[in-house]
Amino acid sequence: MALDTREASTAENVTSKAEVVGGASVEGTGDVSSLGKLFANELKSIGIPAENSGIRSVTGNSSDAFKFFKKQVIPSTIREVKSGVYVGNDGEGITFTYRSASKSGPPTIDVNGVQGLRKIKFIN
Repeated sequence: MALDTREASTAENVTSKAEVVGGASVEGTGDVSSLGKLFANELKSIGIPAENSGIRSVTGNSSDAFKFFKKQVIPSTIREVKSGVYVGNDGEGITFTYRSASKSGPPTIDVNGVQGLRKIKFIN
């Protein structure tokens, strides 16, 4: 998928979910919490690449991150493994782990099962 260089602030401004992902991928802009379930290739294109490989950065806070997490997983699979840490599966072999804070600071979603993507960090 070619990266879209336009900023997409809402789904109403675009014609497809891929354009929202593309808009969010350029400068970390776009409201990712408004997106629905994304496929593996869409997840790999979200936000902007971070300094380390396999990590993507998007604009948002812990509330945005948790909303996004809940849209990626089957609700009945969500379990809290410790305070502020939730794990869930999407039914397609992908496991998501939401952490309200990470060692580096921002809320993070760990992604297991998508080649080339390890984490999505939500940066204000």
